[in-house]
Amino acid sequence: MIAGVISAAFERSEFERIHGIYPEIAYWCMELDDSILCCSVYDFSKGHHLTTDELEEDYMRVKWHYKQLGFKTINTVSIVCTYDCKAAREHTIAEGVCWFIDLNEMRLIIYEDQKVADGPLRDMLETILERVREEAEKIRLSRDRRLKTAPVATITLTIINVIVFIIMEFIGSTTDAYFMYKHGAMYMPAITEGGEYYRLFTAMFLHFGIEHLTGNMMALIFIGDIVEKALGKVKYVLIYILAGVMASACSVLMNVYTDSLAVSAGASGAVFGIIGALIYIVWANRDRLRNLNLSRFVFAVAYMLFTGFTSAGVDNAAHVGGLIAGFILGTSFYRRKSITKESSL
Repeated sequence: MIAGVISAAFERSEFERIHGIYPEIAYWCMELDDSILCCSVYDFSKGHHLTTDELEEDYMRVKWHYKQLGFKTINTVSIVCTYDCKAAREHTIAEGVCWFIDLNEMRLIIYEDQKVADGPLRDMLETILERVREEAEKIRLSRDRRLKTAPVATITLTIINVIVFIIMEFIGSTTDAYFMYKHGAMYMPAITEGGEYYRLFTAMFLHFGIEHLTGNMMALIFIGDIVEKALGKVKYVLIYILAGVMASACSVLMNVYTDSLAVSAGASGAVFGIIGALIYIVWANRDRLRNLNLSRFVFAVAYMLFTGFTSAGVDNAAHVGGLIAGFILGTSFYRRKSITKESSL
């Protein structure tokens, strides 16, 4: 790439292009008083196919061309673009000056035994490399900004849930309650009598079938990135885990109260925790979010809870517990920024 940039710079300059035998080499020449400055551009970044003798022969043809025109002094500079300056130096021709562009750091290297050629060549190369470095830095900063603002935690949590589901499906059936119990799902007697408290955590990564997984992950993806952006990745993950555990605990307490022996699992408690945190964030920014009606948002959440209470097989205690836990954690973790746009959180 850099060889093409250098050739394009030569094209716009006072240098004249001379064609040699081999298309791999570009020659650029300029008359300086009674001498000729002849530059060649080699791109060794993808390896080379010419021998040192072939390079030498091609260069001699160009020099012969100018000697025929009456020029006695012909200064030559080979510009070699390479990732390995040491290896490239062994392959270049011995006659004339050889400068190297280290593609690892985008800098010009001139060894002590190489004389500095006349003319503005060095300044031109340094300017090109400076621009390339600036562009590379802009790209890096832009990439870092995208990575910083990307919902990495949400994507990671989603991937973990999906991977766990695939593994569970591979070794058994996620619609089999006993199979799910054996692999970490919620079961009240196992926790209250067996002391298997790890189920409060493991259950939030297990799902009963593909529809259960899809519903929770879609909700997490659509809502999670907003909360992650507002809180940051660490606080966001903490709310997801802590609210999920609290949701599981509420589910256990409800099962104790109702003497239920249901096997339950799913990320919905953790997802409702994220929703609870979002409710607080929206409320804290209610004067800025003109396009979002807080009452409508709360109504949507209430409708989700109502749907759960009127549907069979839904762990409503986990939903309510996760929602309340997420709201409380949101009040502790979220700090409203003092200067931001009206639509920012």
